Amino acid sequence: MKRYLFTTIAFFLLANFISGQSTPHTVNMNGSDNNATAFGSQGFIGTNAGMTYYLHWDNNYLYIGFDGGNNFNNGDLYFVAIDVFDNAGTSSEIYGMDFSHNVFDYYAVFENHFCIYGPLLYNYLCGLTTDYSHDTPNNGIELWDVEGANWDWVYRITANDESNSKIIYSATGGEVRFRIAWVDLGVTPSSSQGFAISYWMNNGSINNIWSVFPTSNSTGAVNQTMTQKLKFSSTGSGINPNADGAIVDLDLSLPIELINFDANVKDTEVKLNWTTASERSSSHFDIEHSTDGAQFESIGRLETAGESSVLQH
Repeated sequence: MKRYLFTTIAFFLLANFISGQSTPHTVNMNGSDNNATAFGSQGFIGTNAGMTYYLHWDNNYLYIGFDGGNNFNNGDLYFVAIDVFDNAGTSSEIYGMDFSHNVFDYYAVFENHFCIYGPLLYNYLCGLTTDYSHDTPNNGIELWDVEGANWDWVYRITANDESNSKIIYSATGGEVRFRIAWVDLGVTPSSSQGFAISYWMNNGSINNIWSVFPTSNSTGAVNQTMTQKLKFSSTGSGINPNADGAIVDLDLSLPIELINFDANVKDTEVKLNWTTASERSSSHFDIEHSTDGAQFESIGRLETAGESSVLQH
């Protein structure tokens, strides 16, 4: 009986350890646990440029973690691009990342400085104080839906509430972790539902990418283009984020092959003409207008052929 009891207890402890590491794994958003403890060894996915990246999920949330921002108390921005429909996103630009391809469906950002998103009073105080008592309540998590032609606002919530996110300040760098509800990504976790993710971090300036994962994605000044993502074939149980993800190349080809485009002024109007040799996986063209060459607004829409391998005018 004692031997049987010991065997049963040992099996339970081993099973509990395994289930606590592989998915579903709930990451603690409160208390004093650092990211390494909260995510566990299977939640560690890689390092780059002094940053450490974490990932895990359970049946309700996708958990994201960052360690090591060296300007943590002065404007770090932590980004993730999430693909849940496998290359069904939009071409967009977000804080120094110039996306020139149709890949991601959602962007999420954790920002930790009131200068960027805080009330006007804090904007005024930016150059006058480094009082973190002002800073912390105005940390925020934003989620954007970019699977269509435009950015659609999902939410912005206060961060560091030890419910949706946690910040740990340190003298040498900070730790951030936050969660995104699967329902907000339109996902019901299952063995047949996959997703992919790319990380990057803007260190102190929204125009400079400090660190990325996968590490083959480029860093530096503005107009960096993501070229790879970390892809999982399942959001179900028993997944080890540390080992089961595959780094895959992004499809950087444009959905149309443009062979001609011209614009001609006629009286007070401009006539646009263009020709495509092929069109694929596309919905429509947006016609935009600008008075200064910097800010554009949509003034029209023209449907594409959808799938075509002949000339379209």
